[in-house]
Amino acid sequence: MASSRNSIFKIASDMCCYLCPGNPISILDGVFVAIKDDNIDCFPYPTKGATTFFDQIHTVEKDAVCVARLRKCGVIFIGKANMHELGLGVTENNPNYGTARHPHSVDRYTGGSSSGPAALVSSGLCSVAIGTYSGGSVRIPSALCGIVGFKTTYGRTDMTGVLCDSGTVEVASPLVSSVEDAILVYSAIAGSRPMEKLTLRPCRCYCSCTRVRATAAAAHPPPRRPAAGSESPLCVPNLLSPENSNILGSVKIGKYTEWFNDVSDHEISSTCDDALKLLCSAFGCEIEEITLPELEEMRTAHVVSIGSESFCDLNLHYKAGRRIMHYHMEAFKKVDVIATPTTGVLPATGCPTTPPSPL
Repeated sequence: MASSRNSIFKIASDMCCYLCPGNPISILDGVFVAIKDDNIDCFPYPTKGATTFFDQIHTVEKDAVCVARLRKCGVIFIGKANMHELGLGVTENNPNYGTARHPHSVDRYTGGSSSGPAALVSSGLCSVAIGTYSGGSVRIPSALCGIVGFKTTYGRTDMTGVLCDSGTVEVASPLVSSVEDAILVYSAIAGSRPMEKLTLRPCRCYCSCTRVRATAAAAHPPPRRPAAGSESPLCVPNLLSPENSNILGSVKIGKYTEWFNDVSDHEISSTCDDALKLLCSAFGCEIEEITLPELEEMRTAHVVSIGSESFCDLNLHYKAGRRIMHYHMEAFKKVDVIATPTTGVLPATGCPTTPPSPL
């Protein structure tokens, strides 16, 4: 969508001044990162949302908060990545700028709407991309392209500088090549806004965090955080610590069997079942059957929310949203996480082919 070769070379050249003496800013120093063009501001690139008009009515003056936090960690932004227009679809077809091609099967869908970020990471052109997630826009392309997509909890990343920064569904999320990379990038971008009203406040924990922010803070003090008690500290495991070898032993995993059966190929459900069995046998996790009622009503409410928030801020007391949260909170009284197949189709054989018209 947008890139500047001169800007990339200048940033890389400037980094040599402190990298060569052995003084990196953080573990993410020099890592190539792409930003989904879903109205996430990344100065000096224009923000288009994969449309032909948005950059003409919106001027990018500074980075979005999630972009600024990564920049403080020393990453190199290679540009803005293609996507389904305005993020309103999962096919990735884009007649305005062309359709992102699947790097391992060019005639098949990458999935969307974060199609460009997923294709870039999967092809190895960059290690990290930041996408947005409202209804599968990170989960679907990550699954179809064979990478790791981590949908962050609503409100745990500051959405200032993103078009839908006051909505109730969209979050900024990393697309990466490994689970460890997902932890590192999440550690860099996480942090709620003080005024956030709909954020779930997780219980405070005191496990060791990754070394991303610590090493970055030496050269760049982190942004001021909310007052004590308003936000729980970031809780992610330190993968270098032997204390975390049994970190999953107390995790209870919820399984809604109907989701495992609602797939196009039995290989998907059997593979997911094998993964759950491995978690139990290797780490001592416990599986518990759960039920999530009114799923069709939830889907309808979700579509209304996305459509409404594309044009205006949604009332914070939207009743359907509270009902959805109620049923999920009831499930989370019993389990710590809910496991589901990532998509209902296989990337290689079940994924539809891309028609010629949007290419």
